[in-house]
Amino acid sequence: MAIETTFSEWEKPLRDLETGIVKLKELSALETDTARRAEHEAKITDLERGRDRYVEIMYANLGP
Repeated sequence: MAIETTFSEWEKPLRDLETGIVKLKELSALETDTARRAEHEAKITDLERGRDRYVEIMYANLGP
């Protein structure tokens, strides 16, 4: 396993999650079918939870 050497590499998974959330929110806003919109919103919630877990884990592992 390679060690990331820049913040950019360390933040990539977080940026990818954020990008996915934004795209899904845009798609959901355009959706006219209520059931599909609800599916998108459920997926958005899952992605946001994943993002929050990632941030929590990464900051918990930072040490002095």
